[in-house]
Parts: sequence; C-alpha cells; structure tokens
Amino acid sequence: MSLKKRTANLKPANAREHIGKTSQAIYPRRSPRSGSRWRATGSQGPATLRTLHVTLGSDIYVAMKTTTQSFDVRTPSRDAMIDITSKVQAVVSEAGVDDGVAAVYVPHTTAGVTINENADPDVIHDVLAALDHAVPWRQNFYQHGEGNSAAHAKSSMVGCNTSVPIRGGRLSLGTWQGVFFCEFDGPRTRHVVVTVMG
Repeated sequence: MSLKKRTANLKPANAREHIGKTSQAIYPRRSPRSGSRWRATGSQGPATLRTLHVTLGSDIYVAMKTTTQSFDVRTPSRDAMIDITSKVQAVVSEAGVDDGVAAVYVPHTTAGVTINENADPDVIHDVLAALDHAVPWRQNFYQHGEGNSAAHAKSSMVGCNTSVPIRGGRLSLGTWQGVFFCEFDGPRTRHVVVTVMG
C-alpha cells in the first residue's frame, strides 16, 4: 500500500503545528487503517524547512519536505521581464529536493511571473509589445485612481504564480525556457516567493 493511501486520513481536523526553534507537532490518533498510534514532527529553519515524519507502528515514513524562500528583484523600467531562473534554481538546490515541484509566487497586483524563451531577447521585447498593444496604458474608460489600471490588467492576464517540475535536483524546463518576473508598473523593488515540495 502506498504512503499516500496509508496516511490519507491520519491527521485530525483539530491538529495544531507549533513552529519554533525546534518545532514539533504531536498528533496522538489511531489510524483507521492500521490501528497503530502515530505522530508527525516538523522542523523549521532559516529556509522554512519542514519534513513530515509519520510513524505507523515501528515504521517511519518521510512524507514530504517543503522549503519556502524569497528574494527581491529590482526592476529597471515600467515594463520589463527579468529572467529569475537561476535564483529559483538556487532555492531548489538549497532545499535538497531531487524530485518534486517548485511553485513560484509573486505577491503583487501589478506584476506577474511566467515561463517563456530565454535564448533570444527579441522574444521578451515582442511579448511586452504585444501586451502593450492589447492593454494600452491610457484608456478613457479606466477608473482606477492610481492611473495604473493597465498594469493590473496585465498582471491578471499573465498570472501571479507558476510551477516547474523538479527532476534530479534541477528545474525541468525545456531547452529554451526560463522563469521570468514580469514588471508592469516599475521601476521598483519586487518580491518573489519560491516553495519547493518533494
């Protein structure tokens, strides 16, 4: 039986996790499948590293490891696409996850993140030009008082998150692909959050 099946219903609804220097979460509960008592422990370090250990009888399973880190990006102009692939890969490498997924999130309403070609810079020029053509900076029907409605629209079109599979400890991107931070209302300093699960 797979670990996923064996642990599917183990965590009680009112379980609490206590995060600290040596955080632990203890869940005394009998498994509906095995009848054995189990516990889960988690740890949080500088990189917010959490590993779930499930004990079923005398067997201990490592269910998942999750690492969350963030970094800043300084954008040079009102509209820009900045290749952040190497920074995302650095988070993956530090996490030590061989196989899993990297989720990249941008907590901004006038920016985004996407995957596109990183070999020819003309592609970036053309993507930004196409977005400008689709969503002009000035429109008579815009009502938002800050005057950056186009940036908000572009952010919704591109999206504020993406995910990349991890294989062998590396981002499993295509030959010409890269992860790009998309600025639509710069220049400014932006924030990127990367969560690695595996």
